[in-house]
Amino acid sequence: MSYQKIFNLPKDHQLQKKIRKQVRPDEMNPDPDHNKLNISVPYDRLNEIKHYIQGMKDAESTLNKKKIKEDLVQQKLPLHIAVKTDSMDFIKQQIRDLQLKYDMGEAFVLVQGPSKQVLIFTAWLFEYTNNAISGQTAKYEGFQEIHLVQEKISLSTFHRVNRAKIFEKADNLNLTREITHDVLLVSGRKSEVHELQSYLQKIEADAKNDLYPKYWDFYNDAAFAEIEVAQDSEEFLMVDTEFKKTMPQFKITKLTRIQNKHLMDQFIHTLHKQLEIRPEFFNRKLLFHGTKGLAPSVIYKDSDSGFDTQYANDGAQGRGLYFAGNASYSHGYRHTTKNNTFQMFFADVYAGRSAAAVNTTRNKAPTGYDSVEVKGANHFIIYDNFRSYPLYLIDYQQGN
Repeated sequence: MSYQKIFNLPKDHQLQKKIRKQVRPDEMNPDPDHNKLNISVPYDRLNEIKHYIQGMKDAESTLNKKKIKEDLVQQKLPLHIAVKTDSMDFIKQQIRDLQLKYDMGEAFVLVQGPSKQVLIFTAWLFEYTNNAISGQTAKYEGFQEIHLVQEKISLSTFHRVNRAKIFEKADNLNLTREITHDVLLVSGRKSEVHELQSYLQKIEADAKNDLYPKYWDFYNDAAFAEIEVAQDSEEFLMVDTEFKKTMPQFKITKLTRIQNKHLMDQFIHTLHKQLEIRPEFFNRKLLFHGTKGLAPSVIYKDSDSGFDTQYANDGAQGRGLYFAGNASYSHGYRHTTKNNTFQMFFADVYAGRSAAAVNTTRNKAPTGYDSVEVKGANHFIIYDNFRSYPLYLIDYQQGN
């Protein structure tokens, strides 16, 4: 029994030609539209042609996303048990049609030629193999199958700075790879593709961990936590030492580390982005900040942005977020609680490349700079959200 089907063909004329070569004249029906293929064939043959056309379309789609240089490449591709027994001649014919050199082994086929043709064959083999697996599962039951897959993997800023390592890993796993700025397209055995995905996850996790604050509690996986720091700890001593450099007459009564996962993820992303684009200016500081009449909890608990420039006040350096290296300066902007004790932040701030302060009404850093610095005073002003994080809330009062 024959089935009639009209297929839309790829726009590329070379791909159309190769598709038509796979169809016998007696299988074709007249069709005035050269971008379509009208055929009448048995069901099994229809399915075979369908997957061949889909493979060519996928190859064309990939080629349209990125222009591939016509240099010679060599690619080693695994052969699934479902195709390597009965279809070797058919596979060889596709390779010859693409004018590729090849070496056929028991479990792999090695193809060599222009990168465009190699990619077309890879896409076709991927589709053809998946079709063979679905059609011959029962016949090959009991064999350890080698599933071929093709995955689009989104790349973050944590990956882009490690491209060389990722390429090396993919090549060692015998994966076909194509990359744009933020997407990696890989083809190969399912287990190897999953191994590469796990490798990318580890790269991102390690990069993030390196940028987290020194005393961050990774065992606390809550989305939000206020953690009181023990007064006999190294962490407390670090903050207390910086505080008392200019505030010796005051005493820290409570130190709270703020762990807000959403805000920290945004801050870490900013840090790594700066490492990617301008590593030579990477500059991160712990600085004090007072909130005056605004309750600090509004910033670290109730806000999606943390320190938000939308609510910043105008100062000598314009509308920005003002931070100080000396606690005594921020004491002038302290928040007073209902118990008549005081609060200020000890914040994690990305200062980056700092421009010298000049009295102005600006609302952004000068071109090429990340912040403004008041020289000698150790004050920094930033003009963007997610470039600072409210790491510690300091409760303090007068007296030693």
